Amino acid sequence: MRRILTFNYNLLNAFLGLFRKLLFWPGRNLKNPRNILIFRVGNIGDIICSIPSMIAIRGNFPKAKITLLSSPGKQEMPGAKELLTNAGFLDRLIVYSREEIDTLKKKINLINKLRKIQFDLVVELPPNLAKFRIQIRDLIFAKLIGARYALGFRINTIRMFRRTQSKYLCFHNEAERLLIILRKEGLRVDKAPFALPISSADKKVINNFLTELNGSTNLIAINPNAKRKTNLWFLDRFAQVGRRLIEDRNVRIAIVGSKKDSQKSRQLKEMIGEGAVDVAGRFTLLQAIELLKHCQLLISGDTGTVHMAAAVGTPVVGVYSARDHKGKWHPYGENNIIIRKDPACNICYREACRHLTCLKMIGEDEVLMAAEQLLRNPVRRHSPLAGVNHQ
Repeated sequence: MRRILTFNYNLLNAFLGLFRKLLFWPGRNLKNPRNILIFRVGNIGDIICSIPSMIAIRGNFPKAKITLLSSPGKQEMPGAKELLTNAGFLDRLIVYSREEIDTLKKKINLINKLRKIQFDLVVELPPNLAKFRIQIRDLIFAKLIGARYALGFRINTIRMFRRTQSKYLCFHNEAERLLIILRKEGLRVDKAPFALPISSADKKVINNFLTELNGSTNLIAINPNAKRKTNLWFLDRFAQVGRRLIEDRNVRIAIVGSKKDSQKSRQLKEMIGEGAVDVAGRFTLLQAIELLKHCQLLISGDTGTVHMAAAVGTPVVGVYSARDHKGKWHPYGENNIIIRKDPACNICYREACRHLTCLKMIGEDEVLMAAEQLLRNPVRRHSPLAGVNHQ
């Protein structure tokens, strides 16, 4: 069965590779491209997980001018603009929203804008759930903007036989998956650094905040929020975990999140009581990452915050639903513990669920035990790049 499933992935990617060769025939030797476009869409977690790959591209082409083309989806969603505006490994950042390409005329305007830059190479860092037709579309887009060649186009997820795949296949986390794609394209990938443009002003803001807390170094972050309802653990259970950690370890709890999460974060602060501080929406994304760097631990559901913490080496206890394959969205590094249960309805890909059976199966004691395990062994390190994926 493993061979059959692997064959299906290999077959789809072989067709994709053949279409790429036909579209960019004859293939060109691009050892020293002058202009490179990296295409990566998504929100906080998607962008952070792609940073090591962007740095690897820069390392392979140190003299090239590199542009990142990205979209967070809807206009109000955070993404590359908030995280990478001053990133040293990029020369240019072009961000568009869904609303800015919602007509044919707007799409043509974007294509013409990119054609003027005269890209030699387009490198797609494909989304985890990218469909075959979307990858074909993106290859055609690379051709339309005048690129001489394209790399990185691959299928990572086939939605058929989901539970059978989960049983027989191993999926790497998102940061490793993208690096492996670059390796398969012949690029040199030695390590997986995260380099976020956190300024001295951002660091000062967080240092001032820590001073307000009397210089507390016993800080544990909790994020009770998530974009998908199927990733939301229960507020009363987060509260119980927070209260126990305050009682047992004399720590402060920092409740993190965005402005839109402020109501739930305030509610959790009230439920935990003394020892909790609500900072949801108080800081920019980069400042929030700097705050996580000063935390002993993050406890969170499956959301972008776990990748923010992993990027600065802060250990993570992840309370994950079973909506997706195990491993795919785990935070990068070894010093994390993911708690997940797999009922009969696992791998559903649902955005909402009335039952939330997989999350109900995770109790407060299990989360506390995982937190204690990481707190007793506060080693912050990142794992080396893992081996080859099933694809």
